[in-house]
Amino acid sequence: MQNRKSEMTDNVQDIKEKVTKFILEEFLPGEPAENLDESTPLIEGAVVDSIGIIKLAAFIQEQYDVEIEPHEMNAEFLGTIADIGNIVQAKITAA
Repeated sequence: MQNRKSEMTDNVQDIKEKVTKFILEEFLPGEPAENLDESTPLIEGAVVDSIGIIKLAAFIQEQYDVEIEPHEMNAEFLGTIADIGNIVQAKITAA
C-alpha cells in the first residue's frame, strides 16, 4: 500500500498523534484536544463503543497497513492511545 511506505518511518509519538486526531474527529467532535491524552481509557471510559473499535481498527489498518486481529480488538490492546501506538509500532517493526 502507498500509505505504508510513508508511514513506516512514523515513530510511536507520530502514531499516537494521528490516532488522537482520528478519535477526536470521529468520536469526540468539538471536544478540546486537552480532554484526550495518551492514557485516557478509550473503551472503559466509553470514548469508543464496540462499533467504534471496529472503526478504529479499520483506520489503523488502512493508515499503517497492519492487521489488527479480532482478539486484539479489546482494552488490552486498544485501551488507550499509548497502547495503540505501541501495538502499531510493534506490528510495523515486525513486518
